[in-house]
Amino acid sequence: MQFLLPLLLKVTLVALVGRLAIAAMPRASASTRYLIAVTTLCSMLLIPVIGASGFEWRLSVLPAHPEKTLSVETEEPQPPAAGVAPAILPARADQSVRATLSNEVWALMAILIVGALLIGRMLFGIAAVVWITQRANEVTDDGLVREFDHAAAQLGITRFVRLLTSARVSVPLMWGVTRPALLLPADALDWSRDRLRVVFLHELAHLRRCDAVTLLITRATTAMYWFHPLAWSLERIARREC
Repeated sequence: MQFLLPLLLKVTLVALVGRLAIAAMPRASASTRYLIAVTTLCSMLLIPVIGASGFEWRLSVLPAHPEKTLSVETEEPQPPAAGVAPAILPARADQSVRATLSNEVWALMAILIVGALLIGRMLFGIAAVVWITQRANEVTDDGLVREFDHAAAQLGITRFVRLLTSARVSVPLMWGVTRPALLLPADALDWSRDRLRVVFLHELAHLRRCDAVTLLITRATTAMYWFHPLAWSLERIARREC
């Protein structure tokens, strides 16, 4: 567990810098605050990967090798004098060490279990969206499709995006990485063309910025650091500014 404390200190330092940077720019654009929040969350996610790769980021507040900081030379144990019984270490010390190790193992297990549950919830949400997309209806209105293609061209999007409707969604939803699709509520076909034009531009802007991938990264970060309040704060900011 000696690796956990330096890891948390590095993560906290990165998260604090990002959070303070956002707080210091109250008049910055939403895209700027969003970029800072996402970059910070990505950095927090990469810190364990960088550590596992062998790269060391040493914090001055913690010695890199505690065993090397001891400068006092140990003396060889002297045999006990005649007639003097050797000192016996109390059993309480060994029991205390075992209890400490047991508590650390239980704490690590709790962190991993809760993180796995949050990842499972995220994967369940992805599976639900995929299931809804597979059962959605293709929009066949030629005028609506032309309006959608015009909005995509206006934003410089050349890849094919499916336009679907489903009664299982209540708000427009852009989803997909390799095969993107825009899911509209079933009653969206009755909306005005001006309203649909705004919806198309808004959702296609998410696609152009790859917000689907960003959402997965932010959710994975909060799942890994579910116990860290700064991770949730940055995730809320990214979601709001997005």
